[in-house]
Amino acid sequence: MKDDLKAFAERAARIRIVQCLIKANLWLFSLVGRAWSFFKVRALLDIPHGSNCHSSVVFKFPQNIIFRGRVMISPGCVIGAMSQVTLGAEVRLSQGVHIETASLNINGALPYQHISRPVSIGDGVWVGAHSIILAGVTIGENSVIGAGVVVSKDVPPNSIVVGSASRFIERKEQY
Repeated sequence: MKDDLKAFAERAARIRIVQCLIKANLWLFSLVGRAWSFFKVRALLDIPHGSNCHSSVVFKFPQNIIFRGRVMISPGCVIGAMSQVTLGAEVRLSQGVHIETASLNINGALPYQHISRPVSIGDGVWVGAHSIILAGVTIGENSVIGAGVVVSKDVPPNSIVVGSASRFIERKEQY
């Protein structure tokens, strides 16, 4: 019985050591990931002091992205800046937000040609998770874009935009 208790205590101690090693490795990987994110973003962009950008963010044409102040960009965001994208001070992009300045000219002949228009997001804007901001849109300052919203038209300052409804626009001509 005494040997059984001793063996149990030894196994428990080994498990505790393994748990501590695993936690230490996770902490180290987290620290390395944060450092990688920091250096990646600063190598690609002229990001203001105090801004935060996750390492999983995808930047297309980073030379066309302008920061007007501190910005927080969450994991999984995609910023496609074929034309200029301007982000104001204190802008928050939640997880999975897509900003896309390019589109295809569907009224032209095949293959469709790319067209692009700039996107501007004012100071103090919060864009909810998995929202999409399309080409040519200006979002006014202090506005809130709800989760999952597709923004295809300008948003006036101090607005709250929620919901997503699809509607028929027009029938496309055949080529």
